[in-house]
Amino acid sequence: MIRKILVLLTIPLLLLFGGAGCTFRIGAGAEGGVFRTLDGGNVWLPLSRLEKTTGGYGSVGDVQVQKILFDDRDSNSVFLATKENGIYASINGGETWSSVLPGVAVADMALDTSSRCVLYVAAARQIFKTTDCSQHWNVVFNEARKDVSVTSISVDPIHPETMYATNTVGDILKSNDRGTTWSVIYRVPDTLIEGMLIDRWDSNLVYIFTRKGIFRSPNKGVMWENISSALEGKPRIFSFTAAQSLDQKGAFLYASRGSVWKTQNAGSTWEQVPFLTGEGTVTVLAAAANPQNTHEIYYATPSTFYSTQDNGLTWVPRPLPSSRAGSYILVDPYNAHRVYLGTQVYKPPSLILF
Repeated sequence: MIRKILVLLTIPLLLLFGGAGCTFRIGAGAEGGVFRTLDGGNVWLPLSRLEKTTGGYGSVGDVQVQKILFDDRDSNSVFLATKENGIYASINGGETWSSVLPGVAVADMALDTSSRCVLYVAAARQIFKTTDCSQHWNVVFNEARKDVSVTSISVDPIHPETMYATNTVGDILKSNDRGTTWSVIYRVPDTLIEGMLIDRWDSNLVYIFTRKGIFRSPNKGVMWENISSALEGKPRIFSFTAAQSLDQKGAFLYASRGSVWKTQNAGSTWEQVPFLTGEGTVTVLAAAANPQNTHEIYYATPSTFYSTQDNGLTWVPRPLPSSRAGSYILVDPYNAHRVYLGTQVYKPPSLILF
């Protein structure tokens, strides 16, 4: 009799929470960290197994993911930057992780494209560098001002001796000797620079994303111009979420908290990717495009993972595999069916102080 009652109670629950197209996952919502899908977000595998230095295994399921990064030569080599727990590395596509720079609050990380063992990490007021696959780390930049933090670090994909960094007070710094010396090349006064992008096809083109607009340099940071006048007035347009170089020179994806855009001509004109729910109706916390097919786009909100195969004409929304919000999306450049999702505890805008 008890079994019959339980069955009768379970059926309406399945109908209520299942619905067409929903997929049940064991342990869904139980942890955060990083996940991987092979089918566009219908089924997610948690990638949380941590190899302990003392032997045995732990978990990275409680970390808050800032960024996921592939080695360009081998997408099974993956790096995970976290908000409070430093850097983790994997050599098997995230099946297992090792802690390689523990205990730092990471803002950004970047790889030297000429050497798989050279990694840079921006954390608080410092930039760390390793040249021996994370065995040893050195500080190559230290911000003297106690109230200023480094917000991004970028390596020129064609000439990796050239590097850039940005900070919370609008400074753009550049190094021409792999981080040994630095100089300020431009300032956007009294604004937070949240991100930077270097064109993967022509590294003369450099972009920064600020609360005052999007700025472009056509000559490696010598001159800068605001290219965002056509975007002004859009909901949360200069609250940076993500930027990704696409399939040709001057083409990149830009995601703000309120919308996703593309440009094919280095920001001279913009094309908005239409949303299923309409412009400004959701909070975009992560976004990425398939580098092999730029009509295939993904974005994540505090509760939902959206995917399109036709540049936003139609979308498939699916629940996130975690009770946490999406914080970073990365598509494997060698296997576009393999998509990684990082998660974080979501703080509503009213609780975020800018």
